Amino acid sequence: MPRITALTPSRRNPLQTVIRVDGRSVATLSAKLVAELGLTVDMPYEPALAQKIEQAQSLDKAYRLAMRRLNRRALSQRELQRKLEDAGFTAALSQKVVHRLQSVGALNDRALGAALIRETIQRKPAGPHLLRAKLLRRGLDRKLIDELVATVRQSGQQVDQAAQLIQKRLPALSRLDRVTAKRRLWGLLARRGFEPDVIDQALRRVEMPAPPESPEPPDLD
Repeated sequence: MPRITALTPSRRNPLQTVIRVDGRSVATLSAKLVAELGLTVDMPYEPALAQKIEQAQSLDKAYRLAMRRLNRRALSQRELQRKLEDAGFTAALSQKVVHRLQSVGALNDRALGAALIRETIQRKPAGPHLLRAKLLRRGLDRKLIDELVATVRQSGQQVDQAAQLIQKRLPALSRLDRVTAKRRLWGLLARRGFEPDVIDQALRRVEMPAPPESPEPPDLD
């Protein structure tokens, strides 16, 4: 019966342990997983144990890949699971990694969604429709999105933000008649995701300047 002959720290990463069976390297696991599996030198390397070690190694690789991805950029649960599956890990294993990262607080869709809303609004005012679309693209759950967007509506700042955007755009529309200027502002605010009642309130709040009068044509008589 083959036996584990050595458990030695990896030269590349001392936090990883190389498992050797009859002098041959068979796997590399984190020290935590080695402890969880109860591996010791001289332990019989039975088929059942070999399978557990193989599964643990896949889990360890997936976990380390997930952490590298999260260190580069905040991801939603769905985004991370998709990246792991694209890397060749099974759906079940990918989901297990996601659940583990959730449990330690490294993956939090609610916090991610709230941060995305803040960043979007800080860059440029945006209404519920646009915010919802952005969160959907990041793979957040629809129920969670509804809850997050509801907090934006309840904040009472939507009309203020829409009015601020109008004020910024007014100089560029100064040569247009009021009807045309309002129509263009309405379209701008709608594209930014604001709801009709908010747009109407914001437009009523801002005084539209009258376009400069055209000079009278010269008298040719």
